[in-house]
Amino acid sequence: MFRLTREEMVFLRSKNPTAKISSKSRVLPAVFTERGLYMLATILKSKKAVNVTFAIIETLPMYVN
Repeated sequence: MFRLTREEMVFLRSKNPTAKISSKSRVLPAVFTERGLYMLATILKSKKAVNVTFAIIETLPMYVN
């Protein structure tokens, strides 16, 4: 997990109109990398965590070595 810079937050808000990032917020949002999100979702056992894991697998390109 890491914090976005102000420039990254402005870019995210401009590219993703559904992002719930308030322009009045004083704190920059914390975000997860794909790997960090996957690790978190595999630890949690809720239905939503399982769905997130499947969504990550479906969205990210698979690399074969």
